[in-house]
Amino acid sequence: MDFFQKKHNCIILKKQLLTVIDLLDQHNIPYHLEGGTLLGIVRGGELIPWDHDTDISIMSCDYDRLALIFDEIKKSGLRLKVKPFKSKHAFNPHNKVHRIIKVKDKRFYFPPGANTLDIFVKYPHEDKIYWEAQQNIMSVDQKFYNNYKEIPWGNRMVKVPCYYNEYLTLKYGDWQKVNKEWNCDMELTIVKKRE
Repeated sequence: MDFFQKKHNCIILKKQLLTVIDLLDQHNIPYHLEGGTLLGIVRGGELIPWDHDTDISIMSCDYDRLALIFDEIKKSGLRLKVKPFKSKHAFNPHNKVHRIIKVKDKRFYFPPGANTLDIFVKYPHEDKIYWEAQQNIMSVDQKFYNNYKEIPWGNRMVKVPCYYNEYLTLKYGDWQKVNKEWNCDMELTIVKKRE
């Protein structure tokens, strides 16, 4: 991907992300930046230029409130698709089906996975929080979600997990070091790898 395509992708991704988090803030639905989005903003103050998506998370208890604003998200020029779990998990005893919401721009066609905002749905179980990413089961201590912090990004504040530096270390190890070859299967929070 050339420089201009990367720049164009970053503009689309940033617009999608800001549109959705503004709606979440407007409706008092808690979220936090996740994955490479959190990493890029904390480490360099901006989205990672070679990343093809952005990531946020919500807790499963807030999913129904998020679903109530799906129409508002669509009216803002975005489309979304809810992806279900493909199998049952102990951390989801009520068998809720909501695993991730994929948000894309309505005006452009892009191949799957490109220019997408991923909204991960996270599930508390015992003293941990669980979620699924690319068929891997991930988990971290619940302490990261007992509350959220806000950090500056441009002219706004965005929500991040408590102890976000420790959180990034749990996910990536030495997260200050740039690794353009990183992929989800390398994440250190995986408790069950895909089969």
